[in-house]
Amino acid sequence: MAQAHYQILFLEDSPVDRVLYSRFLRQDTLATYQITEAKSGLEGLTKLAESQPDLILLDYQLQDMNGLEFLNQLQLQLSSPQIPVIILTGIRDEEIAVQAMENGVQDYIVKDKITPQGLCRAIHEVLEKTRMMKNMQTLYIPIEQAELYRNLRKLNASLEKKVQKRTEELAASESKYRAIFNQRYQFTGLLDLEGMVLELNQAALKFTGLQLAEVVNCPIWEIYCWQISQATQDQLKQAIARAAQGEFISYEVEVQGIDNQILTIDFSIRPLRNDAGEVVMLISEGRDITEAKLNEAKRKQAEAILKFQAQILEEIHDAVITTDINGIIQSWNLGAENYYGYTAAEMIGQSVSILYVDPVELETNIMSTLLAKGRHEVEVAACRAKSGDIVYINLRLSVIRDNHGNITHIVGCSHDITKQQAAIKERNDILKQEQAARKQSEAANRIKDEFLAVVSHELRTPLNSILGWASLLKKGKLKPEETDKALSIIERNAKLQVYLINDLLDMSRIYQGKGTLEVSSVNLATIISAVSETLFLAPKTKKIQIQTIIAANIGLVAGDPVRLQQIVWNLLSNAVKFTPHGGQIEVRLECVGFDAQITVSDTGKGISSEFLPYIFDYFRQEDSSTTREFGGLGLGLAIARNLAELHGGTIQADSPGLGQGATFTFRLPLMNANSENADYPQPQDGYLA
Repeated sequence: MAQAHYQILFLEDSPVDRVLYSRFLRQDTLATYQITEAKSGLEGLTKLAESQPDLILLDYQLQDMNGLEFLNQLQLQLSSPQIPVIILTGIRDEEIAVQAMENGVQDYIVKDKITPQGLCRAIHEVLEKTRMMKNMQTLYIPIEQAELYRNLRKLNASLEKKVQKRTEELAASESKYRAIFNQRYQFTGLLDLEGMVLELNQAALKFTGLQLAEVVNCPIWEIYCWQISQATQDQLKQAIARAAQGEFISYEVEVQGIDNQILTIDFSIRPLRNDAGEVVMLISEGRDITEAKLNEAKRKQAEAILKFQAQILEEIHDAVITTDINGIIQSWNLGAENYYGYTAAEMIGQSVSILYVDPVELETNIMSTLLAKGRHEVEVAACRAKSGDIVYINLRLSVIRDNHGNITHIVGCSHDITKQQAAIKERNDILKQEQAARKQSEAANRIKDEFLAVVSHELRTPLNSILGWASLLKKGKLKPEETDKALSIIERNAKLQVYLINDLLDMSRIYQGKGTLEVSSVNLATIISAVSETLFLAPKTKKIQIQTIIAANIGLVAGDPVRLQQIVWNLLSNAVKFTPHGGQIEVRLECVGFDAQITVSDTGKGISSEFLPYIFDYFRQEDSSTTREFGGLGLGLAIARNLAELHGGTIQADSPGLGQGATFTFRLPLMNANSENADYPQPQDGYLA
């Protein structure tokens, strides 16, 4: 069967509804539609003048007019027979439905009941009815009247069914409203403009202990709950009068319920207006805020306590800081600001770890112990102030728990002990200095004792030899060759005595700060040669090979030739003494920068790393016992250093270690060309140390 095709004028101001109902019509399997849309009544009338549709779908509430007003304009505009109209509305109003039918509307559909099949079926029925009415006009009048009468009866029956259906819908809506009204936990009532009770919900009735019949048409202020005081009733009367004038009223008030229960409620009266904007009814509502008021009072009390505690914390000189479980600072008192230099604004929200010199110590030891035990005290903790200064504190920590025992915050109270720590450090430093001085004094005394023992031994040994041989010579029992030997031994030991005594005298002059230098220009190569010749016998006896390397064109130095020879003598004789049989010694003279440098290296005993720093000290010998392998007083190197420094030079010793030889380096400033020709002053007293 071929599909019918219809033109429809669709008046709807909602774009959503236009799209939805157009989609419904496209689902019709019996007909197709050409839909002309209009957003207002005036636009619809304009398009109606351009072409007449087969049917009009009319939204009851348009932007510029309602459906009844549009129908009146439609009747005035059309001279031809009436175009069928179906009204779509979201308002369930029986009176409007009746008026629409009286104005020629063929059907009246509530929007929330529309389905695609229902809308298409309604359109087909209306169009079929219109077609039948047009066909009847070609018949004779009696048949037309009879048919019209039957159709009117059918239409009336259909209208009655719709009215009954809408009445049932209204009854269901009333039931739904009643259920919602009575289920509200707030005290809700409906009043007329005089304050007479029209309705109270179950919550209000339960609070008063009354039945609805007992309060309907009764002034609300005469209900038991409002009779708590005359002032309460007067305030309610004034509120009703103002609400009747269109004002929304809200205030807090105490009311009295059954068993003298007193509640504080948030009470309001709201005016209800009709379509004309007139106040026709009052809605009263009361929300129980008793517990909220108590909580508010408790909150204010808690805030007052916290404020008082905060004031106390601000007066405390110690730093009091609270953090959350992650160490983020939550509060920061004035004491903390004074200690660390940061304001509360700078620190709240920051990690407390930024204060600590050692954040790892805070995390691994302090916090772990605190969270495990709930309390912890740190006797000394090092923190860093904003200025960068170290602040030492005594820290006491504790945790705050919630009602379930979970840790929520950490409180730390710290006392500044920086001054005490400084005093302790100063005391410890003084103690260490005293201990070091004591050790140094004890070492000096020990060294002096050892030195006296060595001096006694070194002086007694040659004296014993001299006395022994002198006694033999005195007795005259020696042969001539033995006499020569005795005299040589006595001479050698006497010279040794002189050498030892000279060292002692030099040491005495050094201690006294007195001595003489006869300064002149000196060729150090000559000094080295003279010392080598003097020491020729000793290395020859030990078969020690001495290699002397003197660089060319070494300039002159200013100094006392005797004292310079003494320095070189001490260095070279020291090397010979500690170099074993068959060893090697190298004496090198060279120019290093603006200095002349003499280096004496040997393959001898060497110097331990522990003793090397003390090699030039007086009275110091690595082996100071009287049974030591090598003799001497241990003054030679000390005297050599002082003489070198008196000449403006330096001596230093180096050794890889015991058994690996030693190297002594003596450096002295060279004379420039002008100073080589200068006249030196006569010898004068100077300082040897």
